[in-house]
Amino acid sequence: MLPGNLPADWRDMRRIYSLEIDSSLPFVDIDNPQTWRWLEDRLLGDLARRSIDHLDADDVVGHDRALTRAMAAEIYTATSESGAPCYGGIRYRSRLNHGECWAIFEHVAVRIAAERTIERTDRDLVAWARQWDVTIH
Repeated sequence: MLPGNLPADWRDMRRIYSLEIDSSLPFVDIDNPQTWRWLEDRLLGDLARRSIDHLDADDVVGHDRALTRAMAAEIYTATSESGAPCYGGIRYRSRLNHGECWAIFEHVAVRIAAERTIERTDRDLVAWARQWDVTIH
């Protein structure tokens, strides 16, 4: 298949899932300036090495993979005084299309509520294909 084409077997080998999360733990909004201040207090050395005084939106979704991983690790490993996890995951923006993404931490119980195939006419798939000039087969 030529570049710029999405073969039918790509869709056939994948599914779209609706999930239910069983957790009272909050999710961290990485786009929230309060989160940035919280992370600044915990990542002083990482930020100083990068000459970053204050985190901003470009930093939290930037191309510095080591920094974004350090932020995620700080949130993932945050625990209460009793040692229990503080957060269930992270809500963040995709760099590609500014879509909303959710990272669900492994200590959160997740159940598949629904599963469906990806149809050629799927609204989101069609929109993506238009954006990137891809032909869906």
